[in-house]
Amino acid sequence: RKASERRGLTGLVLQTGEPLLLSPGRMDELASRPGVGFMGSDGVDWLGIPLKTARGCIGVLTVQNYTGEARYTERDKELLQFVSDQVAAAVEAKLAEQALRESEERFRRVFDQSPIIICLLSYPEGQLLEMNAAGIQAFGFSREDLATPGATSAQVWVDAGERLGYHRLLNEHGSVQNYEARMRGGDGREFTVLCSGSLVTLGGRSYSLNSVQDISDRKRAEEWKQHYADVLAQITAEAPLPRVLDTLALFAER
Repeated sequence: RKASERRGLTGLVLQTGEPLLLSPGRMDELASRPGVGFMGSDGVDWLGIPLKTARGCIGVLTVQNYTGEARYTERDKELLQFVSDQVAAAVEAKLAEQALRESEERFRRVFDQSPIIICLLSYPEGQLLEMNAAGIQAFGFSREDLATPGATSAQVWVDAGERLGYHRLLNEHGSVQNYEARMRGGDGREFTVLCSGSLVTLGGRSYSLNSVQDISDRKRAEEWKQHYADVLAQITAEAPLPRVLDTLALFAER
């Protein structure tokens, strides 16, 4: 008989995760159990093998004999088990491939749409391999530049010492968080950033995955806050007016 997907033999194999070979006598015995039902036309033998993957039992491979001219045996069960293993392995590989593709697509969307600069560099050479749209806009690179072997992160650091300090920490600890530095944009403008990065291994090769956050506006606000505090302190201390005005003029020039 054809098994009901939810309550019949297929469901039983899914539930137990074990192969099931039934003759008519065994079918009648199972049919009398609570919660097991059949539908469809009568058959002679029924054989079901679970499709097992690392995710668990994902389905059942079944065959049914309606004539009785050739009966299913334990040998048939072993053969179908072999086929089931191959099918399950192929399904698992396909699911893993799909999951990887979806993961890569999600990463690419986050990578490209992030307002924070994100870049992937070879390690320890420092060659730029990937950079998101925010980085390309900030540093004035093009996709063609990234394909050029000479494109390295050294081009964007204002202070070579800060760059060496960042890479020393990355080499010693495997990751760096909120390293403050100065960088230069494609238009020549210098800005203050917080750099974070981690060493990663992809395909047996080492890379550094880095994020760069522009904090120039915040730094400027902090400087203005400190400046006003200094001016207020001078006024409170009754400093001469020319000295206060000089302080204001010097900061405005910056």
